[in-house]
Amino acid sequence: MRKFALAAFCAALSTTAFSLPPGFTDTAYVSGLTQPTAMAFAPDGRIFVTQKTGAIKIVQSSHIIGTFATINCTSNSERGVLGIAFDPNFSTNNFVYVYYTTSATSLTPPATPKNRVSRFTANGNTVAAGSEVILLDNIPSDAGNHNAGCLRFGPDGKLYIATGDGGQDHTNSQNLTNLAGKILRINSSGTVPSDNPFFGVGGDRPEIYCYGLRNPFRFSFRPSNGALYIGDVGESTWEEVNVGVPGGNYGWNIYEGPTNVAGFISPALSYMHTASQSATVTGGVFMNLKRFAPPYDGSYFYGDYIRQTINTAVFNGSNQLQSDTFFTNANTPVDFTEGPQGDLWYVSIGQGSLRHIVYKSTFTNMTLSPTTVKGGLQSTATLTLDQPAPAAGAVFKITSSAGATVPASLSIHGGLKTTTFKVTTATTSTQKTLTITATRLGVTKTASLTVTP
Repeated sequence: MRKFALAAFCAALSTTAFSLPPGFTDTAYVSGLTQPTAMAFAPDGRIFVTQKTGAIKIVQSSHIIGTFATINCTSNSERGVLGIAFDPNFSTNNFVYVYYTTSATSLTPPATPKNRVSRFTANGNTVAAGSEVILLDNIPSDAGNHNAGCLRFGPDGKLYIATGDGGQDHTNSQNLTNLAGKILRINSSGTVPSDNPFFGVGGDRPEIYCYGLRNPFRFSFRPSNGALYIGDVGESTWEEVNVGVPGGNYGWNIYEGPTNVAGFISPALSYMHTASQSATVTGGVFMNLKRFAPPYDGSYFYGDYIRQTINTAVFNGSNQLQSDTFFTNANTPVDFTEGPQGDLWYVSIGQGSLRHIVYKSTFTNMTLSPTTVKGGLQSTATLTLDQPAPAAGAVFKITSSAGATVPASLSIHGGLKTTTFKVTTATTSTQKTLTITATRLGVTKTASLTVTP
């Protein structure tokens, strides 16, 4: 990053309301955190949030309900507790994985601060005493910055780990005999998968999955095709989002930004610093649960910590960039995830808050045309939303009083605001008034239909 010390300054800058597209809201789910750095949802819905100085807080129902653990770490500069992930089998084994910088009081500490991946066992809302198991150690943290720290389990069930170049020796990123400036891939037990690209290759570290990265602070997997998207913080010219492939070399410290040089992979998305504005990309996440309206559903949302923005990028099925547009301003975003309900969640280190962005379209009106028909004929009902329906569609429950037939339910397709359905009346010997009712998400609208003999 560039640097966490900027958080207080950036927080002071972000006192105005956020600018969002229609239908979206950005709210603080919980505040009062101290320099939060990363988050992860437990299978039961609890949210574990790491704090840079060592504490891991548990959030539930908009409250901090406790401290899972306090890690003995070094937290100066960009060091600290930087990443967290749950085992895919957490419901049975209770394993939690943490990336942190060691201190003199850490478990079997190295002589100088190093970055480490450890596994802990949860016991309810606290860590089981003595359960720390070191899986990977001595990852360089030479200058205090460029520690990376992201942990994610991939679609293959393997644990992927982001490491920075250590901040001092930038050639680390091209050196396959150390772990710095890489994406690493290990089994949940800490062993190395035999299909890693450098497994059994001379003196190369077998944990390496891809390399040539400067500070890949956050990465995520694209649900539609399993692709690994890496947000790599640049130096003074370019910010990058790279698509990680086994054995891929992304150029640092030889190249930064787009390149056509053989042997180096050009970023899938990149943007430049300006003379007046620096930048720091902070990874991102694909919105996959279709709770956002087109064109936002399925898009890649990523942040910039210094510019205090969130952008949305569209990639095709081959991971080629189609568009990249501003979405909203955001206070010091440092981690992103898609929540179980399809909301966009992010961590604001400057505000000390966990925030979520929700999209909502509201049922506003139902009309009938015509409003009077002879028995046995039809009227057309129109349902209207204030904003386009989410990609999954907007489902309505439909009922009618006796004397008419209506569908039990129907849906407005994603991206549309209206839909219609037919109200078929029965023959009658007397004039009567029928009530048509439609309900969505607790909002009910009615319309009256007069039926004549």
